[in-house]
Amino acid sequence: MKRLHLKGSIGLLIFSGFLFGAYGTGQHQILAADSSMTGFAQKAFGDADSNGDGVISRSEFDTGRTKTFTEKDSNGDGFMTLTEFKAGLPKFVQPRAESRFNEMDTNHDGKVSRSEHEASGDATFKRLDTNGDGRLTKEELPKFGNGKF
Repeated sequence: MKRLHLKGSIGLLIFSGFLFGAYGTGQHQILAADSSMTGFAQKAFGDADSNGDGVISRSEFDTGRTKTFTEKDSNGDGFMTLTEFKAGLPKFVQPRAESRFNEMDTNHDGKVSRSEHEASGDATFKRLDTNGDGRLTKEELPKFGNGKF
């Protein structure tokens, strides 16, 4: 059970925009607390790479985000509230959760629609895909260890 929870948490971090960076000041920020999280990024990458080809395609990325939104929208109303968004997130990202939620909530109505969530994913993917080839490689992912989130 514990292993499944960890895998689910990693998926939530990836597809909620946490693991692949944050926005905030406009500078690229990283969410790992410190470099002792060795292997965490590789594990997360492997989980997102559903076909095991060594890259995360746009399709894999979008599929994961869609799944995350559906899981987070626990009452099925088509919107994600802050409470729903924060549910299941690991403690080390909780301090950043409200800020990340507010970034996704572009119309500032206190909830994130599926379209707002998708737009956030577009921005995240474009920022990470530094060579513009439509695929994310391990080399394009943020480096862990600066403790910012």
